Amino acid sequence: MNIYIAYDTSCYTTSIAAVNEDGQVLASCRKMLPVDLGSRGLRQSEAVFKHIQQINEVNEELYSVLRSYNYSIKGVGASVTPRGIEESYMPVFTVGTAFAKHIAQSYHVPFVSSNHQLGHIKAAKYLSGLQSNRFLGFHLSGGTTELLLCNNGLISIIGATNDISLGKCLDRVGVAMGLPFPSGVYLEKLAVSSQSEGIIIPSSVHKNPIRCNLSGAETFALFKVKVISAEELALSLFKMACNTICKMIVFGVEQTQVYEVLLFGGVASSNLLRTLIQNKMAKLNNRVKIYFGKNEFSGDNAVGVALDTWEVCTNESK
Repeated sequence: MNIYIAYDTSCYTTSIAAVNEDGQVLASCRKMLPVDLGSRGLRQSEAVFKHIQQINEVNEELYSVLRSYNYSIKGVGASVTPRGIEESYMPVFTVGTAFAKHIAQSYHVPFVSSNHQLGHIKAAKYLSGLQSNRFLGFHLSGGTTELLLCNNGLISIIGATNDISLGKCLDRVGVAMGLPFPSGVYLEKLAVSSQSEGIIIPSSVHKNPIRCNLSGAETFALFKVKVISAEELALSLFKMACNTICKMIVFGVEQTQVYEVLLFGGVASSNLLRTLIQNKMAKLNNRVKIYFGKNEFSGDNAVGVALDTWEVCTNESK
């Protein structure tokens, strides 16, 4: 069996994945980078060092899965940059790129240069039910809040945050509440146990161009940390995120007349947020069809990069 493997060493996750010659995912191995309690994140130099420390462990996990197959590696890929645009660069991606190039050279197979955002899109689309090649994508993570027009492989940013990302807003408030970083999963556990409807945390969303401002929401929420219960504040944060996302989607649909929307990124892996978005969009515009990737393929992973590697190698061999 021919297989294609890929690496994605993002700001907080070491990821390796493999797909077979039919584009089916064989393995997705991930490990979060450790972050000290009370810290709001890692510097790039710290993240690079931690990737180097744990990438062999994730490699071993991948090959333990692959031992059950009779396989031949035919291509190796990596997220080389955060996005597929000029001047897009983060040092963390050099770790996965170096490992991937070394393996490709060792096996005398092609190396495929991909990018983190494209990997997110392909991973989320995999098994999501979305068939169209023209759709809106919403990248929601600790570092990114971007509304994208995806058109037959071409990606254009049509909406974004003017300041901080939704993920960063959630994480900063979560850390202030005493939660570990990243805080999303802990905030969700608190939110679903809330006995109240929450409070309104304001965020600013503009139509032309499509932009949001979230630093004000962060400041407002930080003032409430010791004023209301942790459960109520957590639920209020998710409702603020939902309102912001849905407003931007509505503006994006009006601008493009594209009615299928794929949401991905670590923030979009929240089941609570998914439910809130589905319910609100049904009221705002029931023509819009919302898609989510499988939970394990929404956060940082290498599945989409492996799928991209498979597609590139397969097309080149035709």
